[in-house]
Amino acid sequence: MNRYFIILGLLLTTFLSNVNSQTMVWFLNGDKMTINNCNINENDWLITYYNKKQKEKIIDLDYVFSVTDSLGKEKVYYIPVVFDETEDTFSVAQMRSFVEGEFDGSQEHKARLSLAGGFVVGSAAGILLYPSLLFYSPAFPAGAAVISGISSPTQKKVTKLHPERAEDKHYIYGYQESAKHKRAVASIKGGAVGLILGIIAGAIIVNNQ
Repeated sequence: MNRYFIILGLLLTTFLSNVNSQTMVWFLNGDKMTINNCNINENDWLITYYNKKQKEKIIDLDYVFSVTDSLGKEKVYYIPVVFDETEDTFSVAQMRSFVEGEFDGSQEHKARLSLAGGFVVGSAAGILLYPSLLFYSPAFPAGAAVISGISSPTQKKVTKLHPERAEDKHYIYGYQESAKHKRAVASIKGGAVGLILGIIAGAIIVNNQ
């Protein structure tokens, strides 16, 4: 019986150790990632950690806004840099707002219309251009993705979701940029699936004529 308590104690200790060693990395693109037992080398400006498959992974701190340890202590690694007097740059506070907007946009924005639009364009290109002009068919869903990536939620829509950030232009900008990215990716996915199905449908139509 004592042996089972010892094993249980060891497992519990290991579990608590992993929980307590968790570190949250917040990237400049708004993404967040939780890792265990990482090593931050500020001389080389790198974070080293091991994934679930125990493979060593490296994160360049140039892409990181901040790192928060298991005790909730945050350290900001974003450094405002101005290369030219005519260039604008974000302060740490402004970048925090921007990154918060990116994160919320990635979590909240639904790009269903872009997904559907890409699918329609891709399938239409596959059917209508099969077989003689099939080589040019990928250009149409690619164009749809570019158009989707240009559009973004209006400031009014963002502030309706987050009225407390109505005066925070950096947050709104981050939200819109994240939404643009999601729309472009959704359009590409929809376009790829639509194109494949369109080609199949085009082949069936041609062969049955």
